[in-house]
Amino acid sequence: MKLNLYDQEKFVKEGGKIQEIVWVEELGELQHEITKSLRGNLRKEHLIEELADVLICIEQLRIKYNISEEQLQKWIDVKHNRNCKRLEQENDMNDDEKKSNYISEYNIRGCSNCPISGFIVDCEDVDCESVIKNWNEMKKRENKYDY
Repeated sequence: MKLNLYDQEKFVKEGGKIQEIVWVEELGELQHEITKSLRGNLRKEHLIEELADVLICIEQLRIKYNISEEQLQKWIDVKHNRNCKRLEQENDMNDDEKKSNYISEYNIRGCSNCPISGFIVDCEDVDCESVIKNWNEMKKRENKYDY
């Protein structure tokens, strides 16, 4: 993906603390548009606009923290390879193995009534409904991505 993000250096230098607040706000606005889409209310032009804002912010962050494109690409490669490996592993797992993996990855302790972690008896710190909801959401996606 090669986009012309123009020279963002002056915005980083002149923006100061206000620009850092803008970065956080723009990330939130993209999150808001994604959430609307998940609820069935996709506003594609708004989504594209917020995505453009976030890409500009990422370029400004890269400049502010002196991160080269090569450094960034290295981590993109690491994340991509990790996600490919996870997808392969998950495709090879049965439901019991996925449950076990989910429980250990998120350090879940449930009660004997919990259909996911029923073999672990300790319910004081866990909301079983949340565990079940999260498990069901994960099952719908069937794969986890870091990006």
